[in-house]
Amino acid sequence: MMVLAGTALALLITLPASAADTAVSDPRDVRGKLDLKEVRRSGNERLTWRMITYERWRVTDIWSAGSLAVDLDTRGDEHPDYYVLLVPTHTDMKARLFRDRRQKDDYEIGKLKAWRKDQKSASFQLPFRRLTVGNEHTTYSWRAQTLFNGNAHCHDVCFDLAPQSEAWVIEPLPVGDP
Repeated sequence: MMVLAGTALALLITLPASAADTAVSDPRDVRGKLDLKEVRRSGNERLTWRMITYERWRVTDIWSAGSLAVDLDTRGDEHPDYYVLLVPTHTDMKARLFRDRRQKDDYEIGKLKAWRKDQKSASFQLPFRRLTVGNEHTTYSWRAQTLFNGNAHCHDVCFDLAPQSEAWVIEPLPVGDP
């Protein structure tokens, strides 16, 4: 019983004090332009993610060679229920929200606001009301990833995850923006 209580306490300590701001640092561990340095998540009901890389890149550098994504688990089973895919066009970034369905093809829910603050990042905003959360859940989880295959270092595809490996960021459900 003591081990269970200690595990529960450790989980509570890792949760942010509020759902307003979270930052996940990532080591320089992947070759290619989309090696994640940090992922910042801010806001409450209108959640914003900013994915920051170590290297500068232009949209034309990753067009048809790279993408950025955030997986979302709203049912608590460590399987993505939704994902946001940021893909380059010839001139800018587009963000799309998808329902990750296990037994059927994924379903595109719609477009999201996307932008670039600088040459090392891409951002998007997700109104949380567009997601369905499992009954009686008080948290949701997310993880970010990039895919890139556009240079001599990435002959196949270079993947980067933040947080590392199979970890997820666990956060309380949003309560609404002030």
